[in-house]
Amino acid sequence: MYLLTSVSHFFDAAAFLLVLVGSFLIALFRSTAADILRAFKAFQPLLTAKPEHDGEVADRALQAVLQQTKAKGIATADRIDITFAPLFLQKAVGRLTDCRDPDDFRQWITGQLEKRKNRHQGAINFWYIVGDVAPSVAMIGTVVGLVNMFSHLSDVNSLGPSMAMAILTTLYGLCLSTLIAAPIAGRLEYLSDMEGQWWKRVADTLISSVTDELKPPVIKLPPVKTSIIED
Repeated sequence: MYLLTSVSHFFDAAAFLLVLVGSFLIALFRSTAADILRAFKAFQPLLTAKPEHDGEVADRALQAVLQQTKAKGIATADRIDITFAPLFLQKAVGRLTDCRDPDDFRQWITGQLEKRKNRHQGAINFWYIVGDVAPSVAMIGTVVGLVNMFSHLSDVNSLGPSMAMAILTTLYGLCLSTLIAAPIAGRLEYLSDMEGQWWKRVADTLISSVTDELKPPVIKLPPVKTSIIED
């Protein structure tokens, strides 16, 4: 009973709502609708993503595709069953099969890398914003609590609740920033970097493959012989 009573001293609904709602409202105003949606949808990969495993699977599938293309050309790349591979590799192989211009393929796959980076960075930035502004929003509650306390110094019964709100808002802001928002952003950034490494590895390998097969042949002209005719 004493434990429950002690824990209840650390909860103030007004302070909690001020920090939570205020921090998220600022983040909402500073983010696009797409980034906000991705930030909350990121909870699933946050808990289940395995970029190291995905990279290993992609490497195995990529080796099978390279063996096929070296033997029979890139037009036959889609004859290899890589349905077990990550979706990005499947799309890239499909695009590779229909490729007629190395520059077009390079432009497409580079664009895919850039879009992936922008998508991930938008969600990561949302949580970084929440972490950055939470302590500042908490200071508003702290100042409100102190002002309320000093304006009622004659009322001893109001000093405790006002001081509690001032301190608890600071506590909530620090907890939201340090224990929730920053770890989420850091974890998402780590997962994005790990995934980006094998995406880049796949892209570079396929670009090299298509360039080797479709690049124009280099025509070596014989050296031009010049002679000096003396009069």
